[in-house]
Amino acid sequence: MVKESIILYDGHCMLCSSFVQYVLRHDDRMFFRFCPIQSNKANDLLNKAGYTDPVDLTTMLLITPTGVQTESTASLTILCRLKGLSPLLGLGWLLPAIARDAIYRLVARNRIRVFGARTECFLPDATWSDRLITDLTVNSG
Repeated sequence: MVKESIILYDGHCMLCSSFVQYVLRHDDRMFFRFCPIQSNKANDLLNKAGYTDPVDLTTMLLITPTGVQTESTASLTILCRLKGLSPLLGLGWLLPAIARDAIYRLVARNRIRVFGARTECFLPDATWSDRLITDLTVNSG
């Protein structure tokens, strides 16, 4: 098991990259670290967490000390830990998981078409390098 909470995200997806930037700006307690799901390190982290399902780029994964969360559960868990109005989005917990995940999958299936994709994997700039877990190179600006 891991000792911290790590967000695995699709580094080529613009929506996912924007979400990572949002979390970085609102995670004052530095609760989360980040790893592009395309990196070899992501596979190592998932193996260490005991996650055996095939990796799916359409879902963000949250590795916590108690296991791996996916889809809407991962998203809501993350949002509830942030400062500002983000915890209000935690009202999503009121929806049954089947409905939340259906909405999540709808957005996930269309995210590249609607928001676009990067040609290179997004990595936060050097300011955030201590929050990044990867075998890729951190952007300098």
